[in-house]
Amino acid sequence: MSDAKKTKQELLKEIFSLRRKLTLAMKGSKTDAGNKKKQVRRYERHPLDVDIEFIGDFDIVKAKGVNISKGGICMQMKSNMPFELKMYQKNKLKTYRAELVWLRQHPNGEYHFGFRFIDDKPLPEF
Repeated sequence: MSDAKKTKQELLKEIFSLRRKLTLAMKGSKTDAGNKKKQVRRYERHPLDVDIEFIGDFDIVKAKGVNISKGGICMQMKSNMPFELKMYQKNKLKTYRAELVWLRQHPNGEYHFGFRFIDDKPLPEF
């Protein structure tokens, strides 16, 4: 069917679908050398194999809706959600304050969370 015969809702649905496909394609795009684009990181990463308990120090969270579909909803917040992280390091229980900066679900169903440390306490030693 030509675009002229489509309803506004059909056109919007098609646009959102194309945007989603474009976003996914851009995430998987490669550089001219054929390698995936390299992330620029501020700090060196170290392997960590410890159990971590994290507790959100918030009550009711208010957010504003950005968009919604049959598959889910996108929301935005004006502030971050702080958490308290507890983990054992060198046989001592350490507590840190951090804010959630990213969340990703992997194909195997596991979730990875990225937190940024936000308080003045010494950062973890590795």
